[in-house]
Amino acid sequence: MAINISSNLGIESGLPLDSRYGPYSGTSQANQSIAESKRYVGLTVGIVTGTTTYNGIQLIEADGGIAEYWYYTGITDSDLVLKQEGGESATSGTSGSSGSSGSSGRDGISSGRIYYFNESETQTPSTYKNLSTTASTASEQTVTSGVTNGSFTLIVNL
Repeated sequence: MAINISSNLGIESGLPLDSRYGPYSGTSQANQSIAESKRYVGLTVGIVTGTTTYNGIQLIEADGGIAEYWYYTGITDSDLVLKQEGGESATSGTSGSSGSSGSSGRDGISSGRIYYFNESETQTPSTYKNLSTTASTASEQTVTSGVTNGSFTLIVNL
């Protein structure tokens, strides 16, 4: 049964509101810490992905960030999977009717995304070069080019 609250909650601690969120050091720790009877499909947990600094029980720094996992299709240990941003195409992919640019997709992430010009990979037509969120394994080259308001450095993978 829901509890109706007619005003905001003033959270005065530096911890997540739902203790099940974690963050945890890995999926095994998350699964061991949350009993199946306390899980539901869609429950999100945080997994630390790097070096951390704590002040008591409060996480104050995570240099690799926190990856969000969720119980996607069930509540068993194997149902805890990394949240994905979406597929590449089709009706529910990033360009589909319900993808990030589709009619019911979610907004982009405000922190942006890093793109790589993969010079060694060609596109169609052949005058275009590959622009991808994944860098190629080819060697890296730095190209400096002047622009109207100054100059910039462009890293190109050849």
